[in-house]
Amino acid sequence: MDESAPRRHNESSKGGLQHDPVAKSLIALAHEGKTKPGFWAEDGLLYTKGKRLYVPKWGNIRRNLIKKCHDTKWAGHPEQRRTRALLESAYYWPQIRDEVEAYVRTCLVCQQDKVEQRQPRGLLEPLPIAEHPWDSITMDFIIGHPKSEDNDSIIVVVDRFSKYATFIATLTDCTAERTTRLFPNHVVKYWGLPKFIISDRDLRFTGKVNALLEVYLRHFVSVNQKDWAKLLDIAQFSYNLQRSEAINKSPFELATGQQPLTPHTLMIGYTGRSPATFKFANGGTSKLT
Repeated sequence: MDESAPRRHNESSKGGLQHDPVAKSLIALAHEGKTKPGFWAEDGLLYTKGKRLYVPKWGNIRRNLIKKCHDTKWAGHPEQRRTRALLESAYYWPQIRDEVEAYVRTCLVCQQDKVEQRQPRGLLEPLPIAEHPWDSITMDFIIGHPKSEDNDSIIVVVDRFSKYATFIATLTDCTAERTTRLFPNHVVKYWGLPKFIISDRDLRFTGKVNALLEVYLRHFVSVNQKDWAKLLDIAQFSYNLQRSEAINKSPFELATGQQPLTPHTLMIGYTGRSPATFKFANGGTSKLT
């Protein structure tokens, strides 16, 4: 991300506040000490609870933020509710729901690739409930991709408790030796050893994840389809970022206890405790857009 992007964004927001009737009214109340509950002015900007930045109705500021939380690789073209959840984690404006729904509904990329939800066929044997993260995982393979970095398949590992997914590039004829090397490198060193591994292609857990990953890759892969292996890390980040409708928590939150910082969060000027470290980390965000 351009280091000056947060500054430009805040300057645009400051200028836009003077053209937004709702914002002007809230700022006037703040100056009179009669601020509407949940809103306050700070450094020429307007905030609401959760220190979310008020985005004025001016120019393309709102639309550009929706685009950032929907079209980018780190966002991954999520559906309306998840796009709005990403946006509302850092920003606020009236009618935000309607504007997000209109944007996603008319997204041509999303219209071309919709995940069809199907129930697995046959009778299902109940599995024990996972009580802790990474106690029980499922493992499946997606095969038949064009060669990318000498790989043509993907191992999909899903933690049954948090639904956190890990995507690992491999070969269709992956040997047991190669699998036992990949598994510690991509799973064990981060989460430890699981108590149970379900690897019989159980579609109750991996089927939906596989379908979402396939759609993600179609969105962002190049024309020759040979760069999909490079997209797996960003695809994994995007998938684990999305909050569940049932519990309003993401796999990231359930597995680590918090939601990670994302490029749209950095737009409001977050620098962290160490500006130098933040600058170094921020240099890699261009790969996520």
